[in-house]
Amino acid sequence: MTLHAPTVVADGFRWAEGPLWVDRLGGLLVSDVKANTVFLLRPPAAGGVWTREVFLRPSGTSDPHPPGQEHGANGLALDADGRVVLCSHGERGVFVLDEDRWTRRPLATRTGGRRLNSPNDVTVCPVSGAVYLTDPPFGLDGAFDDPRRETDVCGIYRVDAATGAVTLASDALWAPNGIAFSPDGRAAYATDSRPPHGRWVAFDVRADGAFGPPRTLLGAPEATFETGMPDGLAVAGDGTLVGGGPGGVYVFSPEEEFQGRVDLAPLASNVAFGQGGRSLFATAGDRVVRFEVD
Repeated sequence: MTLHAPTVVADGFRWAEGPLWVDRLGGLLVSDVKANTVFLLRPPAAGGVWTREVFLRPSGTSDPHPPGQEHGANGLALDADGRVVLCSHGERGVFVLDEDRWTRRPLATRTGGRRLNSPNDVTVCPVSGAVYLTDPPFGLDGAFDDPRRETDVCGIYRVDAATGAVTLASDALWAPNGIAFSPDGRAAYATDSRPPHGRWVAFDVRADGAFGPPRTLLGAPEATFETGMPDGLAVAGDGTLVGGGPGGVYVFSPEEEFQGRVDLAPLASNVAFGQGGRSLFATAGDRVVRFEVD
Protein backbone atom coordinates (compact mmCIF):
# COMPACT_ATOMS: atom_id res chain seq x y z
CA MET A 1 0.00 0.00 0.00
CA THR A 2 1.24 3.47 -0.93
CA LEU A 3 -0.04 6.63 0.75
CA HIS A 4 0.55 9.79 -1.27
CA ALA A 5 1.23 13.21 0.25
CA PRO A 6 -1.75 14.35 2.33
CA THR A 7 -4.06 17.21 1.44
CA VAL A 8 -6.11 19.12 4.00
CA VAL A 9 -9.83 18.39 3.75
CA ALA A 10 -10.97 20.69 6.57
CA ASP A 11 -9.48 22.55 9.53
CA GLY A 12 -10.51 24.74 12.43
CA PHE A 13 -11.62 21.87 14.70
CA ARG A 14 -10.96 22.03 18.43
CA TRP A 15 -9.98 18.32 18.52
CA ALA A 16 -10.87 16.19 15.50
CA GLU A 17 -11.46 12.48 16.06
CA GLY A 18 -13.42 9.39 15.06
CA PRO A 19 -13.44 9.69 11.23
CA LEU A 20 -16.00 7.43 9.55
CA TRP A 21 -16.80 7.28 5.82
CA VAL A 22 -20.53 6.63 5.19
CA ASP A 23 -21.47 5.80 1.60
CA ARG A 24 -25.18 6.60 1.99
CA LEU A 25 -24.29 10.08 3.26
CA GLY A 26 -21.71 10.58 0.56
CA GLY A 27 -19.14 11.86 2.98
CA LEU A 28 -17.01 11.62 6.08
CA LEU A 29 -18.31 11.97 9.63
CA VAL A 30 -15.84 13.58 12.03
CA SER A 31 -16.19 14.06 15.78
CA ASP A 32 -15.03 17.33 17.29
CA VAL A 33 -14.79 16.01 20.83
CA LYS A 34 -14.24 19.36 22.54
CA ALA A 35 -16.96 21.11 20.50
CA ASN A 36 -19.54 18.39 21.36
CA THR A 37 -20.36 18.07 17.66
CA VAL A 38 -20.18 15.54 14.83
CA PHE A 39 -19.66 17.13 11.41
CA LEU A 40 -20.33 15.74 7.93
CA LEU A 41 -17.67 16.54 5.32
CA ARG A 42 -18.61 16.06 1.67
CA PRO A 43 -16.18 16.07 -1.27
CA PRO A 44 -16.59 18.58 -4.09
CA ALA A 45 -18.36 17.37 -7.21
CA ALA A 46 -15.59 18.71 -9.45
CA GLY A 47 -12.71 20.71 -8.09
CA GLY A 48 -13.51 23.21 -5.40
CA VAL A 49 -13.43 22.50 -1.70
CA TRP A 50 -15.01 20.06 0.70
CA THR A 51 -18.20 21.24 2.38
CA ARG A 52 -18.90 20.97 6.10
CA GLU A 53 -22.22 20.76 7.94
CA VAL A 54 -23.36 19.89 11.44
CA PHE A 55 -24.52 16.28 11.57
CA LEU A 56 -25.17 15.92 15.31
CA ARG A 57 -25.05 18.53 18.09
CA PRO A 58 -24.81 17.90 20.97
CA SER A 59 -22.97 14.72 20.14
CA GLY A 60 -22.01 13.63 23.64
CA THR A 61 -24.01 15.34 26.35
CA SER A 62 -26.78 17.94 26.57
CA ASP A 63 -25.39 19.24 29.87
CA PRO A 64 -24.53 22.92 29.17
CA HIS A 65 -21.74 22.88 31.74
CA PRO A 66 -20.22 19.39 31.71
CA PRO A 67 -17.03 18.72 33.65
CA GLY A 68 -13.85 18.37 31.67
CA GLN A 69 -13.03 19.43 28.13
CA GLU A 70 -13.69 16.24 26.12
CA HIS A 71 -17.42 15.63 26.58
CA GLY A 72 -18.56 15.10 22.99
CA ALA A 73 -18.69 11.97 20.87
CA ASN A 74 -15.37 10.35 20.00
CA GLY A 75 -15.14 7.06 18.08
CA LEU A 76 -17.75 6.28 15.40
CA ALA A 77 -18.67 3.09 13.55
CA LEU A 78 -21.46 1.53 11.52
CA ASP A 79 -23.27 -1.47 13.00
CA ALA A 80 -24.34 -4.55 11.05
CA ASP A 81 -27.50 -2.68 9.94
CA GLY A 82 -25.62 0.40 8.77
CA ARG A 83 -26.61 2.60 11.71
CA VAL A 84 -24.15 5.04 13.23
CA VAL A 85 -22.74 3.89 16.58
CA LEU A 86 -20.95 6.49 18.68
CA CYS A 87 -18.89 6.66 21.86
CA SER A 88 -20.07 9.45 24.14
CA HIS A 89 -17.55 10.81 26.60
CA GLY A 90 -20.14 13.02 28.26
CA GLU A 91 -22.70 10.23 28.75
CA ARG A 92 -20.01 7.59 29.41
CA GLY A 93 -21.51 5.07 27.02
CA VAL A 94 -21.92 3.72 23.51
CA PHE A 95 -25.12 4.55 21.64
CA VAL A 96 -26.90 3.74 18.37
CA LEU A 97 -28.18 6.80 16.53
CA ASP A 98 -31.71 6.81 15.08
CA GLU A 99 -31.35 9.36 12.28
CA ASP A 100 -35.12 9.51 11.62
CA ARG A 101 -35.91 10.78 15.12
CA TRP A 102 -32.40 11.95 16.09
CA THR A 103 -32.52 9.91 19.26
CA ARG A 104 -29.87 7.66 20.76
CA ARG A 105 -30.42 4.18 22.10
CA PRO A 106 -27.85 3.00 24.67
CA LEU A 107 -25.85 -0.09 23.75
CA ALA A 108 -23.42 -0.08 26.67
CA THR A 109 -23.24 2.24 29.67
CA ARG A 110 -22.51 -0.23 32.49
CA THR A 111 -20.78 -3.50 33.15
CA GLY A 112 -21.45 -5.57 36.24
CA GLY A 113 -23.70 -2.77 37.51
CA ARG A 114 -20.91 -0.20 37.37
CA ARG A 115 -20.66 2.76 35.01
CA LEU A 116 -18.08 2.60 32.25
CA ASN A 117 -15.21 5.08 32.37
CA SER A 118 -15.57 6.99 29.09
CA PRO A 119 -15.80 4.81 25.97
CA ASN A 120 -13.29 6.07 23.44
CA ASP A 121 -13.45 4.00 20.26
CA VAL A 122 -15.75 1.41 18.77
CA THR A 123 -15.84 -1.15 15.97
CA VAL A 124 -17.93 -4.08 14.79
CA CYS A 125 -16.72 -7.64 14.32
CA PRO A 126 -17.20 -8.51 10.63
CA VAL A 127 -18.20 -12.10 11.50
CA SER A 128 -20.45 -11.94 14.56
CA GLY A 129 -21.74 -8.37 14.24
CA ALA A 130 -20.84 -7.81 17.90
CA VAL A 131 -19.86 -4.27 18.88
CA TYR A 132 -16.50 -3.84 20.63
CA LEU A 133 -15.51 -0.75 22.56
CA THR A 134 -12.47 0.55 24.41
CA ASP A 135 -12.92 2.20 27.80
CA PRO A 136 -10.02 4.35 29.03
CA PRO A 137 -10.82 7.30 31.35
CA PHE A 138 -9.72 10.07 28.99
CA GLY A 139 -13.17 11.69 28.87
CA LEU A 140 -13.18 12.19 32.65
CA ASP A 141 -11.75 15.45 33.98
CA GLY A 142 -9.41 13.63 36.36
CA ALA A 143 -8.63 10.80 33.93
CA PHE A 144 -7.15 7.84 35.83
CA ASP A 145 -7.58 9.61 39.19
CA ASP A 146 -11.13 10.89 38.63
CA PRO A 147 -13.30 10.15 41.70
CA ARG A 148 -16.28 9.33 39.46
CA ARG A 149 -14.65 6.16 38.20
CA GLU A 150 -16.63 3.11 39.29
CA THR A 151 -14.26 0.47 37.94
CA ASP A 152 -10.50 0.12 38.13
CA VAL A 153 -10.48 -1.74 34.82
CA CYS A 154 -9.73 -0.02 31.53
CA GLY A 155 -11.20 -2.75 29.43
CA ILE A 156 -12.15 -3.76 25.93
CA TYR A 157 -15.81 -4.78 26.02
CA ARG A 158 -18.04 -6.81 23.73
CA VAL A 159 -21.74 -6.11 23.14
CA ASP A 160 -23.47 -9.26 21.89
CA ALA A 161 -25.39 -8.62 18.67
CA ALA A 162 -28.31 -10.88 19.66
CA THR A 163 -28.71 -10.31 23.40
CA GLY A 164 -27.05 -6.94 24.01
CA ALA A 165 -25.07 -8.44 26.89
CA VAL A 166 -21.91 -6.49 27.74
CA THR A 167 -18.92 -8.68 28.60
CA LEU A 168 -15.22 -8.05 29.10
CA ALA A 169 -13.19 -9.14 26.07
CA SER A 170 -9.80 -8.14 27.53
CA ASP A 171 -8.35 -6.27 30.49
CA ALA A 172 -4.74 -6.72 29.39
CA LEU A 173 -4.00 -3.10 28.39
CA TRP A 174 -3.30 -0.10 30.59
CA ALA A 175 -5.43 2.25 28.49
CA PRO A 176 -7.01 0.66 25.39
CA ASN A 177 -7.73 3.23 22.74
CA GLY A 178 -8.06 2.29 19.04
CA ILE A 179 -9.81 -0.95 18.09
CA ALA A 180 -10.21 -2.80 14.76
CA PHE A 181 -10.59 -6.30 13.28
CA SER A 182 -8.92 -8.21 10.50
CA PRO A 183 -11.26 -8.77 7.52
CA ASP A 184 -11.89 -12.40 8.54
CA GLY A 185 -12.56 -11.47 12.17
CA ARG A 186 -9.94 -13.88 13.51
CA ALA A 187 -7.65 -11.15 14.82
CA ALA A 188 -8.37 -7.94 16.68
CA TYR A 189 -6.04 -4.97 16.91
CA ALA A 190 -5.82 -2.30 19.61
CA THR A 191 -3.56 0.41 20.93
CA ASP A 192 -2.38 1.01 24.48
CA SER A 193 -2.23 4.71 25.25
CA ARG A 194 -0.84 5.25 28.75
CA PRO A 195 2.80 6.34 28.99
CA PRO A 196 5.22 4.56 29.11
CA HIS A 197 3.17 1.58 27.93
CA GLY A 198 2.31 2.85 24.44
CA ARG A 199 2.11 0.10 21.84
CA TRP A 200 0.17 -1.44 18.96
CA VAL A 201 -1.06 -4.97 19.72
CA ALA A 202 -2.90 -7.89 18.14
CA PHE A 203 -5.17 -10.49 19.75
CA ASP A 204 -6.49 -13.82 18.58
CA VAL A 205 -10.30 -13.79 18.83
CA ARG A 206 -11.67 -16.80 20.67
CA ALA A 207 -14.86 -18.68 19.80
CA ASP A 208 -16.80 -16.90 22.55
CA GLY A 209 -15.70 -13.48 21.29
CA ALA A 210 -13.18 -12.85 24.06
CA PHE A 211 -9.56 -12.06 23.23
CA GLY A 212 -6.46 -14.11 23.89
CA PRO A 213 -3.26 -12.58 25.28
CA PRO A 214 -1.98 -9.52 23.38
CA ARG A 215 1.10 -9.72 21.22
CA THR A 216 3.03 -6.52 20.64
CA LEU A 217 3.36 -5.39 17.02
CA LEU A 218 5.30 -2.22 17.85
CA GLY A 219 6.20 -0.55 21.13
CA ALA A 220 6.30 3.18 21.74
CA PRO A 221 7.64 3.56 25.29
CA GLU A 222 8.90 7.05 24.47
CA ALA A 223 5.44 8.33 23.51
CA THR A 224 3.73 10.87 25.77
CA PHE A 225 0.34 12.59 25.79
CA GLU A 226 2.11 15.74 24.58
CA THR A 227 3.79 14.06 21.60
CA GLY A 228 0.83 11.78 20.86
CA MET A 229 0.14 8.19 21.79
CA PRO A 230 -0.72 5.12 19.66
CA ASP A 231 -4.33 5.91 18.85
CA GLY A 232 -7.07 5.07 16.31
CA LEU A 233 -6.89 2.18 13.85
CA ALA A 234 -8.30 1.12 10.48
CA VAL A 235 -7.92 -2.02 8.37
CA ALA A 236 -7.94 -2.09 4.57
CA GLY A 237 -9.73 -4.75 2.56
CA ASP A 238 -6.47 -6.62 2.01
CA GLY A 239 -5.76 -6.73 5.76
CA THR A 240 -3.26 -3.87 5.91
CA LEU A 241 -3.47 -2.21 9.32
CA VAL A 242 -2.94 1.53 9.70
CA GLY A 243 -2.95 3.57 12.88
CA GLY A 244 -2.60 7.12 14.07
CA GLY A 245 0.20 7.98 16.45
CA PRO A 246 3.05 10.35 17.25
CA GLY A 247 4.48 11.87 14.11
CA GLY A 248 1.99 10.43 11.65
CA VAL A 249 0.37 7.26 10.32
CA TYR A 250 1.82 3.82 11.11
CA VAL A 251 1.45 0.98 8.58
CA PHE A 252 1.50 -2.78 9.27
CA SER A 253 1.29 -5.53 6.67
CA PRO A 254 -1.52 -8.12 6.64
CA GLU A 255 1.07 -10.41 8.27
CA GLU A 256 1.27 -7.89 11.16
CA GLU A 257 4.77 -6.66 10.33
CA PHE A 258 5.55 -2.97 10.84
CA GLN A 259 6.18 -1.33 7.45
CA GLY A 260 6.97 2.23 8.48
CA ARG A 261 5.49 5.60 9.31
CA VAL A 262 4.05 8.18 6.93
CA ASP A 263 4.88 11.56 8.44
CA LEU A 264 2.09 13.88 9.52
CA ALA A 265 3.17 16.52 12.02
CA PRO A 266 2.73 16.65 14.90
CA LEU A 267 0.54 13.52 15.16
CA ALA A 268 -2.41 11.59 13.80
CA SER A 269 -5.15 10.77 16.29
CA ASN A 270 -7.35 8.49 14.18
CA VAL A 271 -7.75 7.09 10.68
CA ALA A 272 -10.43 5.72 8.36
CA PHE A 273 -10.57 4.35 4.83
CA GLY A 274 -13.21 5.72 2.47
CA GLN A 275 -14.28 6.38 -1.10
CA GLY A 276 -14.10 2.72 -2.02
CA GLY A 277 -10.68 2.29 -0.42
CA ARG A 278 -9.14 4.99 -2.59
CA SER A 279 -8.67 7.36 0.35
CA LEU A 280 -7.30 7.23 3.86
CA PHE A 281 -8.52 10.02 6.11
CA ALA A 282 -6.62 11.05 9.23
CA THR A 283 -7.59 13.42 12.00
CA ALA A 284 -4.65 15.51 13.17
CA GLY A 285 -5.45 17.96 15.95
CA ASP A 286 -7.42 20.78 14.33
CA ARG A 287 -7.31 19.23 10.83
CA VAL A 288 -8.65 16.38 8.74
CA VAL A 289 -6.37 15.26 5.93
CA ARG A 290 -6.74 12.85 3.05
CA PHE A 291 -4.13 10.47 1.64
CA GLU A 292 -4.70 9.03 -1.82
CA VAL A 293 -4.22 5.26 -1.62
CA ASP A 294 -2.61 2.99 -4.22
